[in-house]
Amino acid sequence: MKIKLISYTLAILCFAVSEIKADQVKYLDCYEEEFRLFGVADANQHIDVDLAKRIQAPFYFESGHKGYKTPGFSYDYLDKKNGDFSVNYRPAVSGNTKKFGFMTNLWGYYYKLDDSYSLKFYLKTKNVSEAHTSWTVQLVDDKGNIIKSVLHKINTKSQWKEFSLLLKDFEKDASFDMNAIKLCQFEAPDFAENAVIKFDFIRFENTDGKVIGITDKTVQQRISEQKATRQLRIEKAFEVSAKKAHDPVISAFAMMYLNKDLEEANQILRENCKKMVDKDPWSLMTTPLYCRFYFWFSGKSDKFPGRLEKGTEKLLLETLWERTKSKNDIHWARQSTWYLDGSENHDLNAKACNLVSSLIFMNETDYKDRVYPDYGFGGSYHYGHAGYYGKG
Repeated sequence: MKIKLISYTLAILCFAVSEIKADQVKYLDCYEEEFRLFGVADANQHIDVDLAKRIQAPFYFESGHKGYKTPGFSYDYLDKKNGDFSVNYRPAVSGNTKKFGFMTNLWGYYYKLDDSYSLKFYLKTKNVSEAHTSWTVQLVDDKGNIIKSVLHKINTKSQWKEFSLLLKDFEKDASFDMNAIKLCQFEAPDFAENAVIKFDFIRFENTDGKVIGITDKTVQQRISEQKATRQLRIEKAFEVSAKKAHDPVISAFAMMYLNKDLEEANQILRENCKKMVDKDPWSLMTTPLYCRFYFWFSGKSDKFPGRLEKGTEKLLLETLWERTKSKNDIHWARQSTWYLDGSENHDLNAKACNLVSSLIFMNETDYKDRVYPDYGFGGSYHYGHAGYYGKG
């Protein structure tokens, strides 16, 4: 009976896989990215005028941080043409700003395009007057050069409609770089107070059916873009943290990564070490971050050696030893991998720090011959405190 059941299950799985392969390509939305592509601007600006804010601050609310939203834009999860949602634009909320539109990407990762490609998207307009028979369309390259076309029959009468603009039909400009199209922005007459414009499945598509997604993308496209832009995204994130993070020691790490203001960064780290030597030993951030400072910036680092001043590195090691010596108990090493002492996230964080910090000390001259106290009864976890209360 079990053999029959397994065979039947495998048959169903094989059929499901074959069905997925036979199905059309899936283009997926990205909740965190897509909203940031859209913007508004005055007549003498481009719609990426607030890009720095869009990149730096999430539009949702998290951990007490107020997010940033480009005025007028939101997601609609119920009314969509493709994927998980469409993007709503309410001109009245943006103050009927003269321009609105979207970026082709956030990080300057452009695809090679030619005259065989069209810019395609689904559009639905609600409460748009007959005066909106056409909009001016501007494509802007990464140098600010502009080519124009016109989008006709804008009033879709609350129905989804696919629009297609051939790139070869845009006005010619020898200086325009077709391989670095950064923005698509629309200029239109003023909208009614209750007007709504919805966008979905924005993409470049050529006559051979090749699709380069802008909003909705294949998983393969998203993976390749993430790999290509990873270093730039890291640097941008650290640039923000270096200016202001929720904890100064995070800013110090960002400064050292960027190789900027190293003297200030070292001073911040020294002050933090003096403060945290015996404070909040179960912190999820402090000890792991100290380990990162060492592996990235110490004299023995294979990343960026020497960005830690010798005095700072010495104090960092002293602080790291004090924070881990009692928790690095032989009792934990004798337990199963799945043995948890108290809160599971604090427990796993502590075990990782125990392992990593011991790898540091075993190769440090002043520490390699030291012996951990090894009390033999583990962390005796007590939330928010050091936790060493003895057996029982």
